[in-house]
Amino acid sequence: MNNVMSNMVMADWHEVSAGHVAKALRLIMAASKDSKREGLGGMALRGASNIGIADAAAAREVMARYQDSGGDIGGWVTNEIRNEQLKPLLDAMEKELAATAGNSVQAQIGVFSALQHAMKLRFPSAWEAFKPTKVGRVIRTEADNLIELYQSEDDVFRLAAWLKAKEEGKTDLQAGKVARTSFLDYRINAPWVQAVRSTALPFISFSYRAIPMFIETVAKKPHKIMKLMMLAGALNALGTLLAGGGDDDKERKLLPEEKAGRIWGMVPKLIRMPWNDGHNSAVYLDIRRFIPVGDVFDMGSGQSAVPMLPFMSIGGPLAVAGELIFNKSLFTGKDLVLKSDTAGQVTTKVLDHLYKAFTPNLLGLPGTYATTGVMQSMQGRTDAFGREMSTTQAVASSFGVKLGSYPADVLRRNLQGKMSVEIMEIDKNITQLKRQLQTKRISNDEFQAGVKTEQDKKVKLMRELAEKMN
Repeated sequence: MNNVMSNMVMADWHEVSAGHVAKALRLIMAASKDSKREGLGGMALRGASNIGIADAAAAREVMARYQDSGGDIGGWVTNEIRNEQLKPLLDAMEKELAATAGNSVQAQIGVFSALQHAMKLRFPSAWEAFKPTKVGRVIRTEADNLIELYQSEDDVFRLAAWLKAKEEGKTDLQAGKVARTSFLDYRINAPWVQAVRSTALPFISFSYRAIPMFIETVAKKPHKIMKLMMLAGALNALGTLLAGGGDDDKERKLLPEEKAGRIWGMVPKLIRMPWNDGHNSAVYLDIRRFIPVGDVFDMGSGQSAVPMLPFMSIGGPLAVAGELIFNKSLFTGKDLVLKSDTAGQVTTKVLDHLYKAFTPNLLGLPGTYATTGVMQSMQGRTDAFGREMSTTQAVASSFGVKLGSYPADVLRRNLQGKMSVEIMEIDKNITQLKRQLQTKRISNDEFQAGVKTEQDKKVKLMRELAEKMN
């Protein structure tokens, strides 16, 4: 959902119309008419092919020309997910390793090197043993279908740009270049980017391509940014009006800091929906990731001790290992286990965390955040972040539509609770300063300066809380 919405915005930035997108979608659907893909995804693909153009052969010819021109080169799936070239080699090496009882030095080097760079853990071997089972075949088939669906979604917009370029009289190769540059090209040869994204910073490739595109759009087509800002502002104002009016600015003051601001200082991070929930609380839609680079400069959305840009967030197996070592979830910001937990509780929580970390967050897959959130919403329980969500909101959230209710009384209570915790920390610091003065580890002047600093912090907290509450 995030990718579809951001591609729509980028399509507008490059003058690719809805008509071009619709034409591209019909071509792709028609070209898949005789698809042999299995599983539910294959059935859905063949069913959807009915909305394509009538001449499937012509559609396949257009798709072949689009691919031959390099229009699909640099897609995210092609560069970041698919390993069709490496996986057969890995499979062969693992089979050789098994056949030689581990005595093949070449296989050992190849397998363990690949696993170290890919997963850090030996999950592929476990997966190889699981794949032949009926459940394993189903999961693998549907996973392949999801990857193919993601690539097809990207191809819809790239093909739309290709068709537009062809209408303007460009050659196939020229149109292929337009298709690649109109959307994000993940073919990155810069050694430093390749190095960091293959280790601790897997998200840097998006920012590396998206930020220059955003800057170029601001410089050459500032009206596109203004149009986006005006549209988001109008939708927010309309939602406030239809929901019964109210002071939107006053309501937003109570929101968590990472959601209360604006994208690029202009576009609201949350759009007010034209309805309230069953408890008459305001409902907002989070659009930060619907807009290209909408959250790429947002340094307040993470759980780090110091503000960090999103692309600096650590991901992959290294992040999971760090979470276990430091007992802190990078996703929720909460402790993985509590000091009061029994050995059984610790084991359960750690296994649950590992399962969620390495499992696609799909609704219907047992134990995932999406499935757990929907199940808990049916029981009236809060989600992983402590949010109260209706079942409808939880289902929508699992598909990337981040709807949420924000009861004013709960927001006020959260702000008061947050301030109480911070006041306790300040009082603790003052107590430590008193202890240091009594033991003559600091002078009276140092004590007075330290206490003043802490008291200034307390006054600032109280003033900020009063501004938000009023």
